[in-house]
Amino acid sequence: TKGERNNSMAKVVGLLIEENPDREWVTERALELGGKYFDHEKYAGQETLRIIESIWAGDLKRHAERHEDLPKVRPKLGYISDYNAERFINALPPRKPAYVETIFEPGKATMFAGYAGSGKSELMMQLLKAACDPSKLGEFVGPWEIQATARALVLDPENNPHLIMDRLKRFSLIGNSHDNLRVIPGSVPDPDGNMIETALNLTSKAGLVRLGELLQEHRPNIVVFDTVRSHYPGLKENEASEWTDYNVLTQKLTRAGYCVVWLHHSNKPGPDGYSTEAGSSHALTNISTQIFVKPVYRDEAQAKRKHAIWNEDERFNVYSRSTGSAMTPYQTLAKRAGMSETLIERVAQVSYGKVREASPITEETYYLAQASDPKSMDWRPHLWSTPSPKQLAKHYADNGAPALTITRETGVPMALLVEWGVISSDQGT
Repeated sequence: TKGERNNSMAKVVGLLIEENPDREWVTERALELGGKYFDHEKYAGQETLRIIESIWAGDLKRHAERHEDLPKVRPKLGYISDYNAERFINALPPRKPAYVETIFEPGKATMFAGYAGSGKSELMMQLLKAACDPSKLGEFVGPWEIQATARALVLDPENNPHLIMDRLKRFSLIGNSHDNLRVIPGSVPDPDGNMIETALNLTSKAGLVRLGELLQEHRPNIVVFDTVRSHYPGLKENEASEWTDYNVLTQKLTRAGYCVVWLHHSNKPGPDGYSTEAGSSHALTNISTQIFVKPVYRDEAQAKRKHAIWNEDERFNVYSRSTGSAMTPYQTLAKRAGMSETLIERVAQVSYGKVREASPITEETYYLAQASDPKSMDWRPHLWSTPSPKQLAKHYADNGAPALTITRETGVPMALLVEWGVISSDQGT
């Protein structure tokens, strides 16, 4: 009851410390219990962390013998302020570049959300194919720059192994990921040709142990879970406390430096044509970047049936700077690809939801298309997209536009153009 929650949590923390004086274990268990059994969400977060700090300090004084075997590591700098910010930055290891800017970043979590059949798994696979190809470093995959080569592990119990293999082959012109991209389906063949179950149930200790083994075995930079529902069977998505284990795992993996990617289903779009992720907003607690994926169809009835976008819906027209007019997504991408609109195979709208570090790139909505080259008659598609502000800025710079023109035409601040390497730091306006 009100007034007793702090006392109750203090007792819980004390019992946990007595059972196992491991700070990380105590924190995980206390947050889990707070999320499940306390009637205020702060006990799955900051309030419990405050109580742990207090009880832990007291236990160190009263029962030092419990903690004698634990390593005594004193931090070089234990906090950040205006006074020590520069020293803190210098003490940190260098910040690692993104594998795909704004989407796949070390130590951060990304969520791809979309209605069933929206193409979120396809988009994720396309981006990974390029990010895991060393020859693509510094190039763009769709509107996003590849800034580092990744090793990725995809845990995909939902899709059939034959479909996964078909996608790896189909997207080989987008990127040749060699052995850097590894996908574990829901079952794999044993030496006798029988299929062995490999799907992980992350609600169980056995599933978490197996995940740890897989991470040690494959040593990825990016770990992908396709989807939340498959890895947390029976999850009551609308209850905040049900997301505690998922949040604890996400935070633990990102703190270890992994780029974590969750694929998750979204709700049916509302009358305005937009949708949100399914379930409680607690699904986004540790997510840095949220991506929504919606397919675009030429046929209006098909678009309605699949809760997608109709190509002729004027709300989703794309403004063309060169012609000064609005075009449909298919028209826009056909022009970008330099081919007939009828040759565009698949189109998807990609937009950002929650973003922890906003930039001009994350403020845009993009359209991506798969299209095969009609001249070569190769069945494998290339990826075409509407441009990002960075791509536009580089285009203007390559054509000799002065800095002031670039920032005016793209809306990108001058300081960011310098950071992107589009203009030099001493270039005037």
